[in-house]
Amino acid sequence: MQRLIVVDYLEFQAVLESKLNRLKQEIIAELKSIIDNSKEEPKYLTRFEVSQKYRISLVTLHSLTVKMKLNSIKIGKRRLYESGQLDRYFNGMK
Repeated sequence: MQRLIVVDYLEFQAVLESKLNRLKQEIIAELKSIIDNSKEEPKYLTRFEVSQKYRISLVTLHSLTVKMKLNSIKIGKRRLYESGQLDRYFNGMK
Protein backbone atom coordinates (compact mmCIF):
# COMPACT_ATOMS: atom_id res chain seq x y z
CA MET A 1 0.00 0.00 0.00
CA GLN A 2 1.39 3.37 -1.00
CA ARG A 3 1.25 6.35 1.29
CA LEU A 4 0.67 9.78 -0.13
CA ILE A 5 1.98 12.77 1.78
CA VAL A 6 0.75 16.17 0.73
CA VAL A 7 3.19 18.96 1.44
CA ASP A 8 3.06 22.61 0.54
CA TYR A 9 5.68 23.46 -2.10
CA LEU A 10 7.16 26.31 -0.04
CA GLU A 11 7.37 24.12 3.07
CA PHE A 12 9.10 21.39 1.07
CA GLN A 13 11.53 23.92 -0.38
CA ALA A 14 12.34 25.33 3.07
CA VAL A 15 13.00 21.88 4.55
CA LEU A 16 15.14 20.89 1.57
CA GLU A 17 17.18 24.11 1.75
CA SER A 18 17.69 23.63 5.47
CA LYS A 19 18.99 20.08 5.02
CA LEU A 20 21.24 21.10 2.14
CA ASN A 21 22.71 24.00 4.15
CA ARG A 22 23.42 21.68 7.09
CA LEU A 23 25.11 19.19 4.76
CA LYS A 24 27.13 21.97 3.15
CA GLN A 25 28.35 23.18 6.55
CA GLU A 26 29.39 19.62 7.52
CA ILE A 27 31.34 19.23 4.28
CA ILE A 28 33.07 22.59 4.72
CA ALA A 29 34.04 21.74 8.32
CA GLU A 30 35.47 18.38 7.25
CA LEU A 31 37.45 19.94 4.40
CA LYS A 32 38.86 22.59 6.75
CA SER A 33 40.05 19.92 9.17
CA ILE A 34 41.69 17.98 6.32
CA ILE A 35 43.45 21.12 5.09
CA ASP A 36 44.60 22.07 8.60
CA ASN A 37 46.01 18.57 9.19
CA SER A 38 47.89 18.61 5.89
CA LYS A 39 49.66 21.86 6.86
CA GLU A 40 51.47 20.17 9.73
CA GLU A 41 55.15 19.76 9.07
CA PRO A 42 56.29 16.16 9.04
CA LYS A 43 58.04 14.90 12.14
CA TYR A 44 61.30 13.07 11.61
CA LEU A 45 62.71 10.32 13.80
CA THR A 46 66.29 9.13 14.17
CA ARG A 47 67.25 5.49 13.66
CA PHE A 48 67.31 4.92 17.41
CA GLU A 49 63.87 6.53 17.91
CA VAL A 50 62.40 4.36 15.13
CA SER A 51 63.85 1.17 16.60
CA GLN A 52 62.50 2.04 20.05
CA LYS A 53 59.04 3.13 18.89
CA TYR A 54 58.39 0.16 16.60
CA ARG A 55 60.46 -2.36 18.59
CA ILE A 56 62.69 -3.40 15.72
CA SER A 57 66.44 -3.77 15.65
CA LEU A 58 68.73 -1.32 13.91
CA VAL A 59 69.72 -4.16 11.57
CA THR A 60 66.06 -4.68 10.56
CA LEU A 61 65.62 -0.95 10.03
CA HIS A 62 68.75 -0.86 7.87
CA SER A 63 67.45 -3.82 5.87
CA LEU A 64 64.09 -2.12 5.26
CA THR A 65 65.91 1.02 4.14
CA VAL A 66 68.24 -0.85 1.77
CA LYS A 67 65.30 -2.79 0.29
CA MET A 68 63.63 0.61 -0.28
CA LYS A 69 60.59 -0.29 1.81
CA LEU A 70 61.25 2.80 3.94
CA ASN A 71 62.48 6.15 2.67
CA SER A 72 64.95 8.17 4.67
CA ILE A 73 66.91 11.35 4.36
CA LYS A 74 70.51 11.78 5.35
CA ILE A 75 71.71 14.97 6.97
CA GLY A 76 75.40 14.79 7.71
CA LYS A 77 75.90 11.46 9.46
CA ARG A 78 72.30 11.27 10.66
CA ARG A 79 69.62 9.28 8.87
CA LEU A 80 66.06 10.47 9.51
CA TYR A 81 62.72 8.80 8.82
CA GLU A 82 59.40 10.59 8.35
CA SER A 83 56.97 9.61 11.13
CA GLY A 84 53.85 9.50 8.94
CA GLN A 85 55.43 7.10 6.46
CA LEU A 86 56.58 4.84 9.29
CA ASP A 87 53.07 4.75 10.77
CA ARG A 88 51.56 3.84 7.40
CA TYR A 89 54.15 1.11 6.80
CA PHE A 90 54.03 -0.53 10.22
CA ASN A 91 50.26 -0.22 10.64
CA GLY A 92 49.77 -1.77 7.21
CA MET A 93 51.78 -4.82 8.26
CA LYS A 94 49.36 -5.77 11.06
